[in-house]
Amino acid sequence: MSGEKSVSGEKGDTIEVAGEYRFRHEAEQARDILRSREIESIVWSDDGGGIYPPVGFIERYLVKVFSRQRDEAREILQAFGLEGVPGGEDDRFRR
Repeated sequence: MSGEKSVSGEKGDTIEVAGEYRFRHEAEQARDILRSREIESIVWSDDGGGIYPPVGFIERYLVKVFSRQRDEAREILQAFGLEGVPGGEDDRFRR
């Protein structure tokens, strides 16, 4: 066993954006805070299959959570001052 755990959503769960950030380190900090509160989360960005990071073309980093935990996640991030960029959740990133 590699120490990884399998996480699955409940029936009907979707993955939704809890926060949107300009910088990866902000998104990773948000993800880590949520995980410390037992809210599974991931950092997602459209990096063109790995070609954009060295060039710096990534526009946003998203922290995504299960839909049933989205509101709680947003409250926690707001309490830590990590609610993300104003007017976030650009349609290009809803996947």
